[in-house]
Amino acid sequence: MDSHDKRLALSLRPVRGSSLILLAALLAAPLSAVAITAPTLSAPAPVRETRVSSIPTSRATRSREPIVAAHPFLASRIAVVYPAGDSSPYTVIRISHDAGASWTTAHGHPAGGGNHPVIAWGPGPKAGTARLYYMAMVGSGGSCCYFGISHSDDEGATWSAPFVSTGTRPWFGGFPDLTVDNNPASPNYGTVYAAYNWLRDPATGTGMHVLASSTYGRTWRAIEVPPAAAPAGYGDTWRIGYRVRAAPDGSVYVSGYQLNLRYWNVNSPFNTGGRRTSAGWPSP
Repeated sequence: MDSHDKRLALSLRPVRGSSLILLAALLAAPLSAVAITAPTLSAPAPVRETRVSSIPTSRATRSREPIVAAHPFLASRIAVVYPAGDSSPYTVIRISHDAGASWTTAHGHPAGGGNHPVIAWGPGPKAGTARLYYMAMVGSGGSCCYFGISHSDDEGATWSAPFVSTGTRPWFGGFPDLTVDNNPASPNYGTVYAAYNWLRDPATGTGMHVLASSTYGRTWRAIEVPPAAAPAGYGDTWRIGYRVRAAPDGSVYVSGYQLNLRYWNVNSPFNTGGRRTSAGWPSP
């Protein structure tokens, strides 16, 4: 065996003082949104499917990796973000005011490229307002790639300058996640959370970085979560696939995938079988 894998769940608590409607964005060609209604929790049934992206005519016009966000107050208002294009992808953000029956494109352009963008919707700084958050890879100081987080108070027409998370090493292989505590009863209502993997050590693997903002994205705090203990002889650690979610009591949970390896190569991060040399693959 060359690896041991495990799923991880992390609980964090920042210090700070009728029918069920579900919406899923499906990865297809083209992307679609499906509204699902469930008279009981045990028997959901799709009731409508609408196209979100345009029909691709080539690899250059394809879409993929959609992320959906629900408005914190208006049940029929949703947003979907996805990268479009091929070798140089760009971000598309689409908004629906009728639970996905029709869509319009947000014309503003948040900072960051089209690789793995994510969005989340939460309350805004003024009572009754909503703020849409966007996270993607950005350049800073001539280096790529850091993660940047921008926000919009007008459904994507205009965007703030990004907060750039320069506390971690820039790297092309990061995958982010983003969420907002939208529970009015939570002590951390309105807090924004982000998590992403990054190049913690070029020789031995990736890290888990978690960000939190209780100021609607104006300022951020960070915590680095160490890897779970590895079996003897498996010193390299590949960590990816983080998901962050807020709980009603103000806690936040982060899950992720950790693969403990004998060998890991920064230049081929998805190759989890070992490090190839001129002599071939190493022995287990």
